[in-house]
Amino acid sequence: MKKKIVVLVIIVIALFFVGKTFLLSGGAHNGKGQMPAAVVSVAKVNKKKIISTKEYLGRVVAKDDVKITARVPGTLEKAYFKEGEIVKKGQVLFLVDPDKYEAAVEQANADISNSKAALEESEKNLIRAKELVENDYISKSEYDSKLALRDKNRAALFAAKAVLRKANHDLRDTKIYAPVDGKIGSINITEGNHVGPDKGTLATLVSLDPIYVTYNVPADDFTKLRLKLVGENKNLSDMKVKLTLSDGTPFPLEGKQDFFNNKIDDTTGTLQMRATFPNPDEILLPGALVNVIVYEDKDIDVVVIPQAATLEDADGKYVYVVDEKGLAQQKRIRVGKETGTDFVVEEGLQLGEEIIVNGLQKIMMPGMPVVVAQPEDAKANVNSDSTGKQAQKSSAKGGKH
Repeated sequence: MKKKIVVLVIIVIALFFVGKTFLLSGGAHNGKGQMPAAVVSVAKVNKKKIISTKEYLGRVVAKDDVKITARVPGTLEKAYFKEGEIVKKGQVLFLVDPDKYEAAVEQANADISNSKAALEESEKNLIRAKELVENDYISKSEYDSKLALRDKNRAALFAAKAVLRKANHDLRDTKIYAPVDGKIGSINITEGNHVGPDKGTLATLVSLDPIYVTYNVPADDFTKLRLKLVGENKNLSDMKVKLTLSDGTPFPLEGKQDFFNNKIDDTTGTLQMRATFPNPDEILLPGALVNVIVYEDKDIDVVVIPQAATLEDADGKYVYVVDEKGLAQQKRIRVGKETGTDFVVEEGLQLGEEIIVNGLQKIMMPGMPVVVAQPEDAKANVNSDSTGKQAQKSSAKGGKH
């Protein structure tokens, strides 16, 4: 047992001297005891003028949102569209079995003919009765009876015409038309089922082009906006409005602000506003959340850096700056909006600092020495940097301080 312990002690001592010799000889460093300097190119943090904007969370809302229902009861006989297709205003969408309504029209026409005949006869009888009463051949009461019958038949004709109008109206309502242009949804009640005014929605029709986007603006923002517009003699519609989709993709078409509500919400302290956007490709669909960007038409100075200079890990975005000793140091930053190929930096950098833009894949850890390349060398770094940037993100996670 003692012999084994002695052997283990000897092995530990040997490993200690081997490690010490390795470190004294430079280990992972070069012969001079220093890490080799990485060749990089840099850009200085500077200011840039951009158009001031305000951003708000918005929701897409259909300009028209119509629930299609049957106006007359009956059996749903046919649907004339495919679910999800675009339909035009006035297009026939559904047909309710018209048989009993056609019969009602025919009956009403027959009743009108009968009423007309009865009225004509009573009017002739009244004319004759008038001559007879004037010559005392009949009594005044008999004449009054003829007069009352004529009036009754006249009223019956008016009633028959009203019945015909209603019968024609009901017959027309067996065809259900699209009230607006738009996209029709799924069919909720299929052919052969009984439908009617109280039997539910057959389908929903929404207009998609143009389309609304509503968003809530803090009361202070709205007041400043109105004062600015009044001072410049401009209208709400003169301000440019853009969107980004929920995944950050810019919507390609501009909109116009065309409405603001008539009171501030007591609970949120915001005012609802609305912009209208062209939507020919149906990219915007009702219910979607979007980011509304309102352009204030004034220039502001902001700190910007190239997007290519930024890296990101689980803790957020960061860059590498070159310090006064020529070492690459990691700095955490908070960025705002994008402007072209740059990020607006809200926090973390000072004007004039030099950030590494090319050669980032060579920075294995903070504190690494770097050499700033001349312009010709910097061009050569661009291609290699684009392929190595992703690898640098992974390496930085393990080497950040």
